Amino acid sequence: MLKDYNFQDLNREIAPLTISVDPNWDLYYAYLKVAPNTASQSYDAIEKAWANIEPNAEFAASFLDENIDRTFRNEKRLTSMITSGSIIAIVLSCIGLFAMSILVVTQRTKEIGVRKIVGAGVTNITLLLTKDFLILVGIAFVIATPIAWYFTNEWLQNYVFRIELSAWFFIASGILSLLIAVATISFRTVKAALQNPVKSLRTE
Repeated sequence: MLKDYNFQDLNREIAPLTISVDPNWDLYYAYLKVAPNTASQSYDAIEKAWANIEPNAEFAASFLDENIDRTFRNEKRLTSMITSGSIIAIVLSCIGLFAMSILVVTQRTKEIGVRKIVGAGVTNITLLLTKDFLILVGIAFVIATPIAWYFTNEWLQNYVFRIELSAWFFIASGILSLLIAVATISFRTVKAALQNPVKSLRTE
């Protein structure tokens, strides 16, 4: 008794499968289990045995795990493309945020010095400088979420067995985006907030 399993592409439902053996049938395929650490030696031994049994038939052996891997090649390639694209997009976004934080801090150097002189703390100045960036990240999240949900949901419809999109996926991605943004711009903003206000005013 075998449990149901998907022996076709992932975009197809599990179909009925009949496995039978008749000694009167011609031999087309033979499935052999070999130890992973002796796969190469086993391949050579099987090839010799096949030559003795069917010397006129071509020996075209393959490993089952490689066949399965070829079946899911498109999914793996798509996964690699999405992962690589996401990493590149995050890196470029971080570079852009860091550059913008430098520009903003440079433009507001005098304001930072004045605020520190009148008693503003490091936390207040840091929040003041990062608030605008976080608002922009929030707006981008609101715009991108429905678009990402739509295209992801449409892509999942190609598969019979699929997960259901949950709001928590997008909430977690939004929180992660905010954390990455804060980590990117906090280095420059905290440094500016800790700077001597007299020095800040002299640079103007």
